[in-house]
Amino acid sequence: MGIWESYIIDEVPNGEIKMTNKYSPINLWFGIIQAFTVLGLFINKQNNNAVEALIIFVGFYVFIYFENKSTLRLENHIRILVMLTIIANNLIGHLFNAYSANFFDKALHIFGTFSFTLFAFSVLNKLFNPIFKSKWFMFIVILVLGVSIGTIYEIIEFVQDSLFSTNNQTGLKDTNWDLVADITGAFLAAVYIMLYKKNHQMLW
Repeated sequence: MGIWESYIIDEVPNGEIKMTNKYSPINLWFGIIQAFTVLGLFINKQNNNAVEALIIFVGFYVFIYFENKSTLRLENHIRILVMLTIIANNLIGHLFNAYSANFFDKALHIFGTFSFTLFAFSVLNKLFNPIFKSKWFMFIVILVLGVSIGTIYEIIEFVQDSLFSTNNQTGLKDTNWDLVADITGAFLAAVYIMLYKKNHQMLW
C-alpha cells in the first residue's frame, strides 16, 4: 500500500485482512489545534467565528465516527487537505486575522474549494459508485460539484452577514472575485482527479 492510503492492510495468520487506521494521531492533533482555536476565538470575543469553528470541529469528528463505523475510507491526502483548509480558515484566518489581507482570502477560496471538492467527490463516489459515460462528463460533474460548494459557502457568508452583522462579504466585487476563486479551485480539483485517477486506478 502506498503513502496515500488511509489504512494499513495487514494479513493475519488465518488469512483474514485487517485494516488498521494509521492516521489516528493526525486526527487527534487536528482536534487539539481546533479546540485551542475555538477557545482562543472565545477569549478574543470573536463569538460568531468561535461558534463556526466549533460546528466545523463537531462536524468533522461526526464524519470520522461514521467513517470508522462503515466501510467508507477517506484517502490520507484528502483528509490532510481538508484539515489544513479548516485550520487555515479558523486559526490563521480568524484568530490571527489573516483575512485582513485580501490575497489570503482569495488563496484560501481556491485551496478550500479544491480540498472540499476532492472530499465531496471521494465520498459520493465511494457511497454511490456512479458510472460516468465519458471522462469529460466526469470532469464536468466534478467541476459543477466544486462550483456548487463554493456557491453554498458564499450563501453561508451572506446569511452570517445578514443575521450577525459580520463582514465576510465586503461588496459585490469581493463576492465576484470569491466566486472566480471558487471556480478556479473547482477546475483544479477536476483536473487533479482526472490525472490522479488515470495513474491510480484504485483511488476511486
